[in-house]
Amino acid sequence: MNLLCALAAAAFVVAVPAVQGARRVGGFYMAAPQGWHPVTTEGMVANLQVQIDPAQMRQIVTNLSASTVLAVYQKYLPAQHRGLIPKVQVTLRRSPAKTFDGFRMAVARSAEQLRKVFPDVTFIQPLHEVSVGGRRGVSFTATYSLDTKTAGTLQVRALTYAIPNDDTFFQFSLTDGSGEDCAAIFDELMRTVRFE
Repeated sequence: MNLLCALAAAAFVVAVPAVQGARRVGGFYMAAPQGWHPVTTEGMVANLQVQIDPAQMRQIVTNLSASTVLAVYQKYLPAQHRGLIPKVQVTLRRSPAKTFDGFRMAVARSAEQLRKVFPDVTFIQPLHEVSVGGRRGVSFTATYSLDTKTAGTLQVRALTYAIPNDDTFFQFSLTDGSGEDCAAIFDELMRTVRFE
């Protein structure tokens, strides 16, 4: 189950609707990050800067076929910023796990699959249990290198929360990089999450 394999690259290649303010869709509510920009379909295509080989692209497309992007926000507009643009993304994904322990094991296996796409991935905060909006979930933080077309190789940090929801789960992700620590903003957003 490669639930998270396209963790970082997915934000560059999927289409989402434009959103404003708080996001209430797909059974959850989350405040929008103040001053950040909602990403549209056109914005995703225009910001496609990642160098991905054909095998990795096939894996990403396979992973995305089992998911729906609910919201994406970026800190900067691509025309106004060179390099990695911090992003917050919320995705609803399928989950065949029937129990919380099964879900936790599936996420752990999936996180390890990141090594196929990003060989230098390091888990700086290992998978651990969290509570978001009154629900049990899991979280981890990873770092890795990302080759881009215009800014060379960037160092990326990815914070991920996965919250089970029957036969699906919500994946909340933040990607930022060296010199752009947005973890406090992400923590604040995660405190606003409510499930309906």
